[in-house]
Amino acid sequence: MRALMNRKRKSDAHIDEVEDGARAINLEEAMTALIYEHAKENGFFEHDESVPFELLKLIERLTRGLEVNQATYHLWNRAVLQGYRVWRQVTAEKGGFIECNMGARTLTYVKTEAELPL
Repeated sequence: MRALMNRKRKSDAHIDEVEDGARAINLEEAMTALIYEHAKENGFFEHDESVPFELLKLIERLTRGLEVNQATYHLWNRAVLQGYRVWRQVTAEKGGFIECNMGARTLTYVKTEAELPL
């Protein structure tokens, strides 16, 4: 997400390498694939109120040593469910925008025809 938003932290070489660098990017890709495969087998979490605890534990293990490891199970659960809710909306509508509010930690779907806030 930081790379997409051009928000990488270049001022600190350690953070740039460890948190925003190739290792973190590769780990993010692996976690995304893992979560996607689980979601695909379970209806993309359409009727779920929580992500299986075993998956949350695996995410915790994979993120050890990274800043994101400070996120709680609750935050990971919310992020995964929000992400798939928005993904299902984009898929159903065959397009649209995804609004990311980093402060509120939310993702929301906005129809393509809708006017975006500036």
